[in-house]
Amino acid sequence: MKIAFLTGSTHKVPRLGGEARVFHLAKTLASGGISVDLFGSRFGEELLGPDVSQFQAFRTWSGGDWYPLSIKSVPTLVKNVPSLARLGGLLRGYDAVISELGCAWQALCCKQINSTPVVLDEHNVEWSLMRQQEISAGVPHPWKRLRLYERICHEAFDDVIVVSAVDRAAFEAGGTPATKMTLVPNGVDTHIFRPDAEAGRVVRKECGLRNDDLVVMYMGSLKFFPNIDAVNSILKKIYPRAQAMIPNLKLLITGPESEDLRDPTSHDIISTGVVDRSLLPSYINAADVCLAPLRFGSGTRYKILEWMACGKAIIATRKAAEGIEVSHGDNILLEDDVDQYPKLISELLGDQVLRTELGDNARHFAVENYDWDKCVAPLGELLRRL
Repeated sequence: MKIAFLTGSTHKVPRLGGEARVFHLAKTLASGGISVDLFGSRFGEELLGPDVSQFQAFRTWSGGDWYPLSIKSVPTLVKNVPSLARLGGLLRGYDAVISELGCAWQALCCKQINSTPVVLDEHNVEWSLMRQQEISAGVPHPWKRLRLYERICHEAFDDVIVVSAVDRAAFEAGGTPATKMTLVPNGVDTHIFRPDAEAGRVVRKECGLRNDDLVVMYMGSLKFFPNIDAVNSILKKIYPRAQAMIPNLKLLITGPESEDLRDPTSHDIISTGVVDRSLLPSYINAADVCLAPLRFGSGTRYKILEWMACGKAIIATRKAAEGIEVSHGDNILLEDDVDQYPKLISELLGDQVLRTELGDNARHFAVENYDWDKCVAPLGELLRRL
């Protein structure tokens, strides 16, 4: 079986959840014996290795208007007709095409050319995410147009893959039949993301941390508004109050643009910027407790799965853990009131037994339920049926 995957862009280090999902879906399908080629608008350095070929096959259409349901998108559409024709030719001979929402028009046009089955990968409920951004910023966003666009795409594609039962219910409420959706959760590579105390000690030493320092961690791209909102809560409300209780408490933040938080006069906040994906488990293992005070979001959050796979004690909002079947008090602590976080941090850091128990249960939960091989199995079955 030969599959084409259409994506917007992929960096050497996946910087957003959608990029990480493409990375793992393609690699896991290829490791299962399916031939996978990745087509996109641009790529960084070689990302996926020898099992997956990468082709820079089309340009982005958007020009700032990502979803083409407005008058100003028409000139861009016309301009890219030659690119579409070329892509249609390149996709001849594939058994199926998987496409992200940002490449949906390319996939549908190619379907008209080749009559190839097309599958839409929805790693978020995009219109809901945009609506949340409107609420957060207090500035109008075209989420209603985006909802219409997603509905049109769902009708035109042969199947829609979603990451959680929560997302599936949201789409079903909008008119997408449940029979047309396949649940393919986000997962985690539990062989790479695993407890490793020694790797954590190496990172702590590189960061200038003392043996008695205690570390709370947040990770995520600060180009993404839910992460920006969460980090603001940590910096303004949670960390100062927690540090007043625990003077040797340090804060570790990783992810794109977190380097902008660096203060050369402060040794208490360590902000790394982008961390090479091969080193990310080591940074997680350097932390004592991981925090996710997210108020906004959609899909499932890689940070939660990766922290769990590394056996970390986690304090998170229910929104942060949405779509993941976690158990409060067993493998995670769920708390929506950020005013309670300093107290919870103090209690966790003062109770090694509880931290260990939460972390061990989290690790077991991730291995049993969210290893990538298990998560991608329904997609392999879907592609074979198509």
